Amino acid sequence: MVVADNPVETNPVLLDGETVRIFDVVQVACEHRPVALSESGWDKVRRSRAVVEAMLLGETPVYGLNTGVGSLKKFRLSTPEVEAFNRQLITEHAVAMSETKAAREDVRAMMLVRANGMARGGSGVRAEVVEMLLELLNRGVHPVVHPDFASIGESDLSLMAEIGQVMLGLGQAEYGGEVLEGAEALKRAGLTPLRPQAKEGLAIISANAYTIGKGILLLHELRKLLETTDLAAALSFEGFVSNLSILEPDVANARPFSGQNARIENLRRLLDGSYLWQTPRNLQDPLSFRCVPQIHGACDEALRFAEVALERKLNSAEDNPMVSLERGILLSNGNFDSTITTLTLDTVRLGFNQIASIATKRIQKLLWAEFSGLNTTLAKTPQAGEGMFLNSLGRAAVILSAEVKLLSTPVSIVEVAELNEGIEDHTTLSPLSLRRCTELLRVMQKIVALELFVAVRAIELRGIEPGSNKRLGLGTAYATDLIRSSCSGDKEGLECIQEFVRSGVLLAEVKALLERQNQI
Repeated sequence: MVVADNPVETNPVLLDGETVRIFDVVQVACEHRPVALSESGWDKVRRSRAVVEAMLLGETPVYGLNTGVGSLKKFRLSTPEVEAFNRQLITEHAVAMSETKAAREDVRAMMLVRANGMARGGSGVRAEVVEMLLELLNRGVHPVVHPDFASIGESDLSLMAEIGQVMLGLGQAEYGGEVLEGAEALKRAGLTPLRPQAKEGLAIISANAYTIGKGILLLHELRKLLETTDLAAALSFEGFVSNLSILEPDVANARPFSGQNARIENLRRLLDGSYLWQTPRNLQDPLSFRCVPQIHGACDEALRFAEVALERKLNSAEDNPMVSLERGILLSNGNFDSTITTLTLDTVRLGFNQIASIATKRIQKLLWAEFSGLNTTLAKTPQAGEGMFLNSLGRAAVILSAEVKLLSTPVSIVEVAELNEGIEDHTTLSPLSLRRCTELLRVMQKIVALELFVAVRAIELRGIEPGSNKRLGLGTAYATDLIRSSCSGDKEGLECIQEFVRSGVLLAEVKALLERQNQI
């Protein structure tokens, strides 16, 4: 589960289609912070609906308003057909191809993203539609959504349709700890099923809300993972007795990349007070140690690229057709395209692939006596039977790193068949790139745990104990003590560290310490 970094606020997140941020999504999705539309958001919803109502009175064909959709756009809808058609748009697109159910926080993020998109004023739905999404969030009604094999990245149609079904009183939803039929879930929550009117069926399903919402939660976790990789590298520096000249301000100033310099600053905080600032063991370390700020910094830049892109999509109108409030018309467009999402997520995975590569190499360097200056495989005593467990961990790191490389293959290079009689002749496959990121997060957490385990063993063998003249950095000392006091030096200890990494507890504890020290 994704958790927010700070205590949740009780005031609602105000949706206006323009200013919602990543942290807001995390709090609503994971901490159940309430939501509401701002006055400007309601004004844009009302104005956009007025445009739709006016267009309905005319004879001009408007895609999805008074015509069919996709290759069926050639068919006109009569007034009596409109409600049934909009209902059918939802029910006929709710096609689940897997048994996998989306996590509750992912579903909440989806509904938040869609409500915020409607608040932008491009959807043309009635206030009742937005109110339903807000009520589902605030009353804890969570539609059952099956995310796998359901979207090609040109709107998450099938996934959004499963949310739409519950809005109609169909499908299934979780409420009060039970999975119920949609009608029953609404009834228990005191809600009345929606009757979709013109354009509303299309507006509900035609959005990339799953990819955006899930993507934002994932980027939040990957950002924390990046900081944890800094911590693991810092512990490896201590265990390897690295040369910390790579973190000098002159180095940062000579190459003004914001990502690199952010990582240098973070590593300096973690290693503040370490004896390594005065006594490096090597004149120059291997590249897997020496280039940590540059490589982690490149991944930082990739994450920032993705964060900016998804935050902009969060505050965009991706409807087709889109209501132009300025001109009072509906416009056919391609704002639903998710190429930017696929490219940014692909880039993030490529960045973490580089981090996995050098982390694995640092693990090997610590295990090899000719590099570490310690016993082979960090054995406590130089005997034939010692160190086999850590040697096996070195092999595991290599396997995991190989898996990261496979997961890093860009999804954006994949081309698939044309759909809908050639109308849909391009796909972004952004949900597939998202799924690869999710899998990569899981594997990377294991690699980081392995490095932490090996680095702490090396620190121990260096004889760096409380009271010794070899002093660890403020952050690295605290992390080492926390790991050694909570986790053993065997398989169970490794599992303990993995949970520390996965849950974010280790990072949170170290960051809290550094913040307290900074306030003194």
